[in-house]
Amino acid sequence: MSRNISMVINTSGLAYDDRLRKECGSLARLGARPSILALERANRESSGRTDEDIPFKTITLATRGLLPHRGGLGIKLAEMYGLFATRILHQRPEVLWVHDPEMAGLVPFGAMLRRLGVIQRLVWDQHELPPQTVLSRPTTKRILTGMMLSCDAVVVANNERRDLLTETLGSALKSRFQVLDNFSDDRFNELVSSGPPPELTTWLAERPYLLAQGGANPKRHLASLVEAVLRLDDVALVVVGPFQEDERQQLAHRFGPAFEQRVRFEGLVPQMELVNFIDTALASIVLYDHDQPNSNLCAPNRLYQALSRGTPGVVGCNPPMARVVSEFGCGVVLEGDGRDPSDLQRSLATFLASSTIFKAAAQANRRAFRWENQDTAVSAAAGLDGP
Repeated sequence: MSRNISMVINTSGLAYDDRLRKECGSLARLGARPSILALERANRESSGRTDEDIPFKTITLATRGLLPHRGGLGIKLAEMYGLFATRILHQRPEVLWVHDPEMAGLVPFGAMLRRLGVIQRLVWDQHELPPQTVLSRPTTKRILTGMMLSCDAVVVANNERRDLLTETLGSALKSRFQVLDNFSDDRFNELVSSGPPPELTTWLAERPYLLAQGGANPKRHLASLVEAVLRLDDVALVVVGPFQEDERQQLAHRFGPAFEQRVRFEGLVPQMELVNFIDTALASIVLYDHDQPNSNLCAPNRLYQALSRGTPGVVGCNPPMARVVSEFGCGVVLEGDGRDPSDLQRSLATFLASSTIFKAAAQANRRAFRWENQDTAVSAAAGLDGP
């Protein structure tokens, strides 16, 4: 069934939003007509088509320029919801597909439009879990449950998150959930790597390297990882993802000359260029703090990107990552979540001692992590096979 589907999202940037790209690709492949309505961090109004020929429009918030960076959140949200609602009414899509808990304000609006016959279907895509403050309070839990029940489908990123939400909010929601693991799609899986950038190749000087794809996010335990790597012999660490220069300088000051010699920050890398770093890495190291359900039950596209290219992983004990790496034997699982440098050092040493075995397992199971294997779940969420 061909349906006009509006994907509404607040994102750091369309070029970096891999899950959105994959969902749109599936919808188009299934015969639907997806389009994107977005607010990007750059806060610029624009329109055009993505690399996969999906039409997009972005909005700009006047309040971002008038209010402090972290101030007036309620006012900014109100403006965002108002602008999105106006555009949705203008587009009149058959399916409204809103992304993430922060789009909660559009869910009652979408439910009203469906009752009025303006749209036919409402989908709420939970890239992240709702905040723990919402999940732990009886009043907000009831509100959230009601909002999810008002949707035709609620998309979650793995079985563990579905089970947590069902347990926390009630079994009545079970029929609403569709699980879409954050696997890599064939476009990413089949890219031809051109190898690391020349500057990185020169810096490496033929040394093997480990890849960290989480940037300098403190919840990804980068400082512990740097300490662990520097305890090892003759292996470098390459970090891709966002970072602030002052954070890099703090690490350089803490670890001294060895840091500059063996740790390199590459910054944000567009999704389709990550293969140039993944393919020649010994392993991709993916760490998430396990103190909160959202990070403990992380849906690690970074891990799946590596495994789909045949590069093994070194991961924390977070259940979804530990389950995948243990089941396929394609890497090493830490005892903890990565905050302990000694745990990291032991695990990395274990990996390096048998890296060829883990590499072979990752190569043998590359096809197990294809996004396209989930097209039936995408179709069911969008209602392409029914009302």
